[in-house]
Amino acid sequence: MSQARAEDILEYNNSFIHGTTSLIFTTLHKTDMSLMGPMEMLEKYHLAPIGGEFTSKVKGYLPAMHRLGEKSAPRFGKVNGERKNDYDLRLILQRYANLTHVDTAQQIVERFSNKLSQPHTSIDNSLGMLLVYIVQAKELGVDLFAQLKNGEAIKHSIINQIKNKYQVLYLVLLLGKYVHPRFTEIEDLAFEDRNNIADAASTFFTFEKLSEKIIQEGLDLKAIYEMKDPTEKDLAPILKIFDLPKKCVVKSNFGQMPREVKLALTNPFQVSTERLSHFPDKEMLTPFLDAEYSADSICSKTGGQQLNFYFHQICSLKVKETTFRKLDPYILKHEAELEKPINLLLDILQDQNPALQFSTEDKKFLDNPFPIILMSDQCQDFLLKQVGGGRQEFEALKPLKFGVDITNIATDTKEHQQVIENYFKLHNVNNIKTILISDLEKSYIPFSPDHKEKSSKSLFGFGNYFMNLFSGSKKQESDEYKGQESKPSWF
Repeated sequence: MSQARAEDILEYNNSFIHGTTSLIFTTLHKTDMSLMGPMEMLEKYHLAPIGGEFTSKVKGYLPAMHRLGEKSAPRFGKVNGERKNDYDLRLILQRYANLTHVDTAQQIVERFSNKLSQPHTSIDNSLGMLLVYIVQAKELGVDLFAQLKNGEAIKHSIINQIKNKYQVLYLVLLLGKYVHPRFTEIEDLAFEDRNNIADAASTFFTFEKLSEKIIQEGLDLKAIYEMKDPTEKDLAPILKIFDLPKKCVVKSNFGQMPREVKLALTNPFQVSTERLSHFPDKEMLTPFLDAEYSADSICSKTGGQQLNFYFHQICSLKVKETTFRKLDPYILKHEAELEKPINLLLDILQDQNPALQFSTEDKKFLDNPFPIILMSDQCQDFLLKQVGGGRQEFEALKPLKFGVDITNIATDTKEHQQVIENYFKLHNVNNIKTILISDLEKSYIPFSPDHKEKSSKSLFGFGNYFMNLFSGSKKQESDEYKGQESKPSWF
């Protein structure tokens, strides 16, 4: 454990860097001294990060948790970027190392309540963040549900809602297997009537509304899907999910104004164990020609199109017999991804381990968070992969262990350097070197159109500061910066 000299910064010039704050020290010693994504923390340790992008006023939400099932691993940039929008030191300091706000327990409860009030438009719209808020409250010593009116009823309602969202996937899998569109009857309708049916499907067959109907009917669609020889009686209750009102207000999927219509067909589906004899001769419109993309779109709000658009296309006679079965393996993949978090939610709700709560030492980091930059020179190939559409952004492929994968940390003052060193000494991690961010900034080269040309003339991009270190003015420069702790320029 040591503080680095200015000359040592030379080796950090092209380091991989991750901007965060000292808030990570509230949980790091409980996660095997390893940096990891929030879902992995929840799964392995029933812990959640506090602060950071969870409470960022700029983003308002945590992008990494947006899609359930992803590991959402930590991402890194580099000290110096090669393009204008690369994740370089400047951007990382501005966006991530200054997110020092920490929600109070009451604010976490409010965020949780606000999330619950949002429409459940897709499987991954809410569960990830609900898990985070429940665990964050536990870490602060608060039973989140005890703070809510009818908290126990809300808890059971969440569990039931999520389990029924899980059932919606099986409804999709039943299409074309036991649940068949009434293609012949729809084809026989007048053009306007067909459009009304398709728009009614788009209006009423949303993820939320289908989920509510499954709850009302008390159906176990997974059990029906897995039946070897279901009877017509077993299948009949499914039809109630697709009942439409004779008179209703519908809205087109293509931005038309809502209009009141009288439907010529109040249920566009039928059930049968027999193969459907007649299918339209048209395939779905792009992008539904790609089965994997279609499944992502149906199961997630992030795919562009959603479940109700899928039903709109079915009722618009734009499917073939093969359309349904092409989706099956990808829908089942989403089903597997959802089952794990459902079990995780149940485990977290039941976990009363007192070690999850922050200790007095942990809480010291909540009072006065300070910025830190985590650095590694060992992260290429087996630890990081490039992401972000060609930007200089890298995602960790596994948890990164401090003292092994991350060995250098920059912070804003010498006092905070000492705090960091004391923390790692307490937890028996010795191979950590600390430097000041103000020193690290001296190796940063602001991007310009002739950035690469300047870098090549500056000792392989080390900047003018390092040219001086190896010139006759080395001592003068070293003396000039010696002992300086002026406020870094990014504050």
